[in-house]
Amino acid sequence: METIFKLKDDDLQKLVDSIMKIPDLAESIMNDYLHNQGANIVIDKITERMPVGVNNNKKYKGYPRTHAKYSLSLTFTKMNLGFAIKTSRSPFFGYLYFPAFGEGTSKHNAPNLFFEEGAESAREPIVDELAKLLEEKIKEGLSNGK
Repeated sequence: METIFKLKDDDLQKLVDSIMKIPDLAESIMNDYLHNQGANIVIDKITERMPVGVNNNKKYKGYPRTHAKYSLSLTFTKMNLGFAIKTSRSPFFGYLYFPAFGEGTSKHNAPNLFFEEGAESAREPIVDELAKLLEEKIKEGLSNGK
């Protein structure tokens, strides 16, 4: 499963005043925040919504199985003004695909869009933090006489 988090036009409209005040720095500041803190916020929101099936202490190749929700099952790849969240080890956590598409053991169930819902629930806090961060950088620049 993969979901892409990119700043939308509405998000950029909230940030446009700040971006216009520091155009040379804004993109790097935003990318730095998105890749270092924003991706982790989205991963946490997705993990909160992740469904947990019955494990019954089954083993895989002799090792106890842990559920994706309680493991480091998600990772991200950087994009300009965004990132993509996906499963980190697809052979072990491939079952995360099933709830979203109503396949596998989730067949005939309504799709569970926990990836998309988690990313969307993180959008507002991330954009608010970006706005605050840009304003702080503007104030720093003003106090330094730039």
